Order: sequence, then C-alpha cells, then structure tokens
Amino acid sequence: MFVGALSILTPILSAAITFLRYQERSTTHHDAATRFSALKRALELEAANFKSSADGSAKSLAEVRDKWDQLTLDAPALYKMDWSEIAEFDQKVER
Repeated sequence: MFVGALSILTPILSAAITFLRYQERSTTHHDAATRFSALKRALELEAANFKSSADGSAKSLAEVRDKWDQLTLDAPALYKMDWSEIAEFDQKVER
C-alpha cells in the first residue's frame, strides 16, 4: 500500500517541481543579487575615490543610477510573501 501511494505521489511531485521551475527562479535571483553586489562595490569605490569635482561625480552618479534602474527592471519580482520572509530574516540576523 505504501509503495503504491509513493509510486503515485512521486510523478505528481516531480511534475510540480518542474512546473514551478525552482531551479530557474533560484538562478535568476542569484544572478540579480550578483549584479546588485557588483554595483554596490562600484559605489563603494566611487565613495572611496570621491573628488571635489562636481562634474565627474554627477556623471558617475548618473551612470550608477542608470545601471541601478536597468538592474531593477531586469531583476525578478519579489512578491509580498517574499518581502515578509526577508524582513523576518533581517530581524533574526540583527539579533
């Protein structure tokens, strides 16, 4: 009986995993996080090398803003449930 139920449940779970595309979603989120991390490092370097030149800084910040906007458009959406899970995780990390 147990083996029969398991043999029915296995293809159902396999189809659900394939349909929900967890691996693809994980890869997409990882790629977006990597690109945002690279942009963060660029901002940190810019802040470390900050010069009094208003033109160079304004141009650099405009480039960073444009890159940030493009990354935001390309990044996968986070839904309300995801944001609450992230907030809970942040609270645990801060403790």
